[in-house]
Amino acid sequence: MSKLEFVDLGVTFGHGARCTTAVAGVNLAIPSGKVVGLVGESGSGKSTLAKSAVGLVPLSTGSVLLDGRNALGVVKGPRPIQMVFQDPSSSLDPRMPIGESVAESMTGVRGRAERQARVSDSLALVGINPSRAVELPRTFSGGQKQRIALARALAANPAVIIADEITSALDVSVQGSVLNVLREVQRRLGLTMLFISHDFAVIRYVSDVIAVMYQGQIVEVADTELLLSAPQHPYTQTLLASVPRLGGQHGSSALAADTQFIDAPTTGEAGCAFRTRCPLDAAPQPAGDRRLCLEEDPQLLASSRRHRAACHFVTGVAAS
Repeated sequence: MSKLEFVDLGVTFGHGARCTTAVAGVNLAIPSGKVVGLVGESGSGKSTLAKSAVGLVPLSTGSVLLDGRNALGVVKGPRPIQMVFQDPSSSLDPRMPIGESVAESMTGVRGRAERQARVSDSLALVGINPSRAVELPRTFSGGQKQRIALARALAANPAVIIADEITSALDVSVQGSVLNVLREVQRRLGLTMLFISHDFAVIRYVSDVIAVMYQGQIVEVADTELLLSAPQHPYTQTLLASVPRLGGQHGSSALAADTQFIDAPTTGEAGCAFRTRCPLDAAPQPAGDRRLCLEEDPQLLASSRRHRAACHFVTGVAAS
């Protein structure tokens, strides 16, 4: 079992005036043998963060560490961090038998018999009959293809699995079976896992810890049940308020522009990234206190809290 860490990690695209920051100074740890669920709106930087861990996008700042060592350095043998992507139909070669696709992730395996045994074990682990290894992907359903993609990642004997929205392209009727397989495999093998989704119900089912991402930053981190029962960051609160309720009712998102603040801080320090959409009512606080949101970065204090929430007004009291 291994610990994965993102340390002050930043990713930017483009140059000069066209430069876009996708990930901004993220610090996040995925403890050994645990599942951290990463949730946030589309475009918040979740997939970019995941791709940075496997070298698919270059880092602008910071590092990715595996057990304290650079995870992106030169590695002999199979990659210790394996990623399962959103669309299994795109990640599997349609002209290649699934057994060959699974075997592609393996290095250092000598002999055909050993290779076939590893493929068979990996397929069986995710509930696919090893006798079907000679078949092409088109003969499998979407849920089966996603399990095959997971088998390919597992065949590399990884220390960490990153699952990026792996159920969002599937019918609701088969999402549960894929999640059950994923959870069982993770527990049986003791894998460290970063699980990305926009669905709180899915995140809750598989995760030990939840991290919430907004505009390239981690704004809240806490144990799953604590975060869902007592969210402290206003962004998390509004996301949860938007989740459909029983009886067909939907929560109403309170995200809106806050006209009290301009977009750019007036000091050299970065303000809160969420300030222009924050629904918090300033009335309970002295009017001047909300200037904290404009002038000071709440991330500076968040790391010292057990329930890590990057907000100056956590539980209604301005951070000191």
